[in-house]
Amino acid sequence: MRLPVFLGAGAVTTGMLLLGGLAATELNPVPVVNVDAMELDGASILSTPPPQVSPKPELVVRVSRALRAGDWQLSMDGRRVALAAAPVATILRVALPGPLPMGSKHTVQLTAGAMHVRAGFEVVPPLGAEVSMRLYHLQVDGPASIAATIQFSRAVADRAQAQTHLRMTGHPTFTWRDARTVELVSTGFALSDHAAVTIDPGIQAADGTWSRQGQSAELTVPSTLTGVLPGRMVQMYYVNTDEGRASLLAHLRQIDVLSPAWYDANADGGITGYARRDVIDAAASDALPMDLLRTVASTLSFGTLRQGKTDRASELQAAATLIAKIPTAIAHYHRRRQGLDPVAPDASLGWSENFLAMLFGERQSERHNRIFDVVMILHAEHEMNASTFAARVVAGTGADLVAAVTAGIAALGGPLHGGANAAAMEIFERIGSPERTPDAVRELLASKQKLYGFGHPLYRAYDPRATILKRYSEELSADGGDPNWYAITDAAERTVFEEKGLYPNVDLYSASVYRYLGVPTDLFTPLFAASRVAGQSAHVLEQHANNKIIRPSATYVGEPRRSFPA
Repeated sequence: MRLPVFLGAGAVTTGMLLLGGLAATELNPVPVVNVDAMELDGASILSTPPPQVSPKPELVVRVSRALRAGDWQLSMDGRRVALAAAPVATILRVALPGPLPMGSKHTVQLTAGAMHVRAGFEVVPPLGAEVSMRLYHLQVDGPASIAATIQFSRAVADRAQAQTHLRMTGHPTFTWRDARTVELVSTGFALSDHAAVTIDPGIQAADGTWSRQGQSAELTVPSTLTGVLPGRMVQMYYVNTDEGRASLLAHLRQIDVLSPAWYDANADGGITGYARRDVIDAAASDALPMDLLRTVASTLSFGTLRQGKTDRASELQAAATLIAKIPTAIAHYHRRRQGLDPVAPDASLGWSENFLAMLFGERQSERHNRIFDVVMILHAEHEMNASTFAARVVAGTGADLVAAVTAGIAALGGPLHGGANAAAMEIFERIGSPERTPDAVRELLASKQKLYGFGHPLYRAYDPRATILKRYSEELSADGGDPNWYAITDAAERTVFEEKGLYPNVDLYSASVYRYLGVPTDLFTPLFAASRVAGQSAHVLEQHANNKIIRPSATYVGEPRRSFPA
């Protein structure tokens, strides 16, 4: 009988304790709140990564309901922080102990009622800067200039104060782009001269911190500078040293290969060739159009500040350069191979008007300009096609936009992709008339030969782009003379559908539209490239915005495992 009595006593004791706890809670409850905000110097301390703050940071905490002074507790790095007595409030403001060492990391732990929060922060490092130097506006027959860009890690408090701590050899001028960036250009340098930029400590940042260490950068003007004037003698300037003579001979070998209009001297003493106009002029009679276009495209980053860079601003500039200069290069090439002088672009004209005027040497009709404009728009972008995929694969490796688009142009040159419209036109030229087309097409199909301009991986019906191009082809055929390229193409379309059930794609009717506009067949694919560069550039920008290398897997289907003879 003792056991029930014992249990009963335990139950009574437990009940008393519970009642006592409930009574105590009722008399002095711990408030439950939400921490709505916890900021140091205005930056959320709850964010990732932890914020960087000043050496004397102020902590501000906002909670969902008012707390008494005794409901707040704060510690930093395990040490209690004294809090001033305050009335009941939803906001706590406290200056953390300081000044804290620059670059140091700390942890705070907050108790607000029943809520416990632990977070970290970092004190800003001393003000620092990155310095880049480059040769600027070089001329073979005048003194060299050197440019430098200084970018501070944070905004400076006073540009004039900062400038008193900046020195550059020569005769520098200073231009501030913003509170973080200053451009310097110094003149009066000769071949083999050394230039230096020095940043003394003591520059004040806008947040009250200072630079603590000096910095410097140097650049040497190369011992040799070469200018090549087309059709004239080569002008060479060099210092008569072993290094200078070796550099001179290396440049002479480069001239035979590239024959550029000008060379630029690099910071490392090397020479960069601008292989654009002269490459086109020298190769106009020998190079295939797409080979030349691929080569010219790859030179468009030579000597630019964006060369090798993948930030959005640099790549937007690179994309604009490609979109503007590739059609200019195509027109230049075509004029040169005809023995004609190139036509300079006209800033008052649009993209399509300009290209046709440069290609033919005179402005075309408003109707032709409009049709050509629509054709370019239709070719500008078409999701993950072969050349765009090639560009994204290259971009995925971290290569810059010009490199990626150059790869896309190379992929576009194949007859199964961008070259399909030219291949289709070559077939139509062999057929020669609408009457012969049905039998000729059936013969091609019977012999298993490739018919270009039909079928598409995306479409199981009519390519919507082909609908627009077919209408333009029919319109232009009204006064296009013979052969009637529209009638030949239409007959081929009907025959292929009857025999194979295939619909036309964008390449079929673009061929006849280009022909009616007067574009030579071997320029069909370069024009495709000139248009598609816009889409490829957009894809590269998208790839670099959230980049991850594109690396497909492969399955081995070769011989099974074999023993290796001893």
